[in-house]
This record gives sequence, C-alpha cells and structure tokens, in this order.
Amino acid sequence: MPSMFTNSKDFQINGGQFIVSSNKGEAHSQNGLDLLLKRSTLAARLDSKERNDPARCHPNTRAAVIREVMDWIRSEDPSPSMMWMRGPAGAGKTALAQSIGELCQKEEERVASFFFSRTAVSSNQSDGGTLIPTIAYQLALSYPEAKFLIRRRIEKDPSLLELSNRTIMEKLLIEPFNSWLSVIVCWITATFVFRWMGWSRPRFIVIDGLDECRGEETQCELLKISGRAIQLLPRPFRVLITSRPESHIQRTFEHEETFQIIDLKQIDLGDLNAEQDI
Repeated sequence: MPSMFTNSKDFQINGGQFIVSSNKGEAHSQNGLDLLLKRSTLAARLDSKERNDPARCHPNTRAAVIREVMDWIRSEDPSPSMMWMRGPAGAGKTALAQSIGELCQKEEERVASFFFSRTAVSSNQSDGGTLIPTIAYQLALSYPEAKFLIRRRIEKDPSLLELSNRTIMEKLLIEPFNSWLSVIVCWITATFVFRWMGWSRPRFIVIDGLDECRGEETQCELLKISGRAIQLLPRPFRVLITSRPESHIQRTFEHEETFQIIDLKQIDLGDLNAEQDI
C-alpha cells in the first residue's frame, strides 16, 4: 500500500492515531454466488420452508394432466419447448405445478422453480425483478460449469445485478451456458462425459402464477425473456408457465415471434373436469 505521506517533508506529528482504510475492490472480493443469493427469493422455491404445506394434488387426482406434463418433460426431443397451463382461480394450477415439480425431484430431475404469490409473507414473491436471479442461482447449483462462470461474471461486475431483466438473463444464463469456457470447466469438474452423454435430456423450470407478478408489462416482459432464453440455451429445457387466462398474456403468446418458433404446448384447465380427470 502506498504511504499516506508520499513526497511530504518538513513536518512533525505528535501523538494522535491514524487509521488508513481502503474499500478498493471490496465489492469485487465478495463471492459472486453470495451476491446472487441476496437478490434471489428463495421463499418462492418449490421446496422453500416458507411455503409451508403448499397446495398439492390429492392422490389419484389430476392423473391425466400430470401424465401429459410428465411425458412432455421426459421427452428427449432436443427442441426448445414451453408449456402454458392456464385456468381460472381455483382450477388447481399451483397444486399441479407443486405436484409435478416434486415428482421430478423424486425422479432426480434437475428442477428450478419460482412460485409467484401476492399474498405470501415475503413481498418479494410478487416481484418480477427477483425471478431471473432466483432461477439463475438454482441452475448455478445444479451445473458446476455454469456455477463457475456465473460467479466470475458477478464478481467482475456486481452492478450487473442492478440491470434490466433482459440483461441479467443474457449475462447470467444465455452467455455462460453458451461459452466455450463452459466446456473447459465442465471437463475440469469431471462432468464432461455426463454432459455429452446426457446432452439431449431436458431440464425442467416451473414458473407458477405469472399473473400474480406485479405489473402486466413485467409479466409480458418475463414471458418474452423466458421464451428467448430457452430458444438460445444449448441444453433442451422445458419451461412450464402457469397463470390465469389473462388477455395480455394470451396476446403475448399469440403475437410474440419467439412463440411462433419454439414448441409451445397449452393446457386449458377450464376445459377439464378436475374430479373426472383420473
């Protein structure tokens, strides 16, 4: 560290106490994943303790819907795909999303999740600004090669987490997963063989209650960003979106170019009888 008296002369100091401190690089010294965690809403995760006793499907109910969704998730079709499950309040969207997510966990599928809620104790569960950091944090824990790159990206520029949702998605998910460094880190962490042998196996992301995210514009933006992400990610992800059949969400699916390119599945729970769906 350079002296605080560099090039000084002809002076005296009698007594006193001097404290020299520097915060240069302080933010950069923090662990990138810790910074990402602070911007995440873990209370919105599938298995969060704050979602105590979440709604689930009763045994032997909604079997046809669950089977349809699980067949879609298990498919080894490498094409990017999204499913929109819509229905009115009380149609069982969240219970289905929870049950399907837990079933994937039992089958040791990699699952990332976010359950929006306007009535949750954590106000962040309706904040669209925490969706992408929360998903990115979960994927970083699941993929060692992505974990390294995401952490390094944030440590290099912590202000990244203050940027737009689209930019965060580009910098923390699309670019790391497409980087040539991903292959190198994958090899170093001994997941290289798994990655290439299991390349075509899809991974599951569930975003429940999109209509409970604050702001219609934010809802549409997150929908567009999610569609673009699965189109550009090298791994075949399956993204399940659940919501009420709001007109602005319907228009986004119908008119956004991304959804004309990717494989879009739809399930309308309003057309199904929950009790007869066995």
